[in-house]
Amino acid sequence: MSVKKLFRKELGSLKAYKTPDVVASECKLNQNESTLDVPLELKERIARESVSLAFNRYPDASYSGLREVVARKFKLRKENVIAGNGVDEVLYYLMLAFISKGDKVVFPAPSFAMYKICAEVMGAKPVKVLLDKQSFDLTEEFVEESKNAKVVFICSPNNPTGNLVSRKKIEEIVESSKGLVVIDEAYSDFAGEDCLDLLSNERVVVLRTMSKAFSAAGLRLGFGLACEEAISAMDKVRLPWNLSGLSTRIGELLFERERVFSERVKKTIAERERLFSELKKIGGRVCCSKCSACSPAAKVVVFPSQANFLLFKTSFSPKTVYSGLLERGVQVRDVSGYELLEDCLRVSVGTRVENDKFLNALGEVLNKKF
Repeated sequence: MSVKKLFRKELGSLKAYKTPDVVASECKLNQNESTLDVPLELKERIARESVSLAFNRYPDASYSGLREVVARKFKLRKENVIAGNGVDEVLYYLMLAFISKGDKVVFPAPSFAMYKICAEVMGAKPVKVLLDKQSFDLTEEFVEESKNAKVVFICSPNNPTGNLVSRKKIEEIVESSKGLVVIDEAYSDFAGEDCLDLLSNERVVVLRTMSKAFSAAGLRLGFGLACEEAISAMDKVRLPWNLSGLSTRIGELLFERERVFSERVKKTIAERERLFSELKKIGGRVCCSKCSACSPAAKVVVFPSQANFLLFKTSFSPKTVYSGLLERGVQVRDVSGYELLEDCLRVSVGTRVENDKFLNALGEVLNKKF
């Protein structure tokens, strides 16, 4: 008998999350990472501390030290924090704890693909609701579908569009929904706004990560913030020792030096605004999130962002632009396969040097001289 006949039926049409191909490029701006690594002096301290760790012993299975640090940062108690191997793992624990077969899970599109994948793995009923095609905001249809959902996912700022979604809509959903409202704030450090105050509602879960603002995508640390009962439920399905003693200690050390990373965030925001302005100059047009004035003949249309990346499109095919940039040593992300994002690409905000290299390469691809 073929092993395929033993697969869970939920896997039949499920497609695995596709990560970007690993391509050598001088200027890697395709995965919304920080293009700056952890400072060398901090890496040296991490190296010194790693020597004192007992690799032959199991670490604290509750990683209480890390949870205490996270709780202090967000003015919570450690009982309100769960940590995972990236936000992705926290998502799985959340779904395992709250979703039964056939439960309704609502999520926006375009957005983070793992919401749909997690729902399908659990045998839930995934309901995708398109964002507003002009503003990329949540729609009234999304609010209505959320009312009888077991879990609702909201990403703000949203990936891959970069915009903050309407706070008013989020509050309306929290108020009218009977289920869990999960607000993914992976990029909130770059937005200056968050929904942490909504944690006063026991049905709200906020997700945070160290992958972006803390230059630690390779460390794989993500957090769920919620009421004690919700965290306790997720803890029941959490794998024992899901984090290593080394990664938890590094996480603690990075939080201790938060001021360093806060300064980097400010610089990233400043570069984002400069990059946004320079991209506007290429085409002389900007998508104002109302879009009716945007010319389809413009060389570049760039969308406002409150994240560490920008969404843009050109009058050329995205594959042509992607390939042309890669030939010039710059890798961006082709997101034209997402709903509503035909012809679009996404570029991470890098250093000033990296951003200038991207701008010049894009100018060459579009036959534009700077």
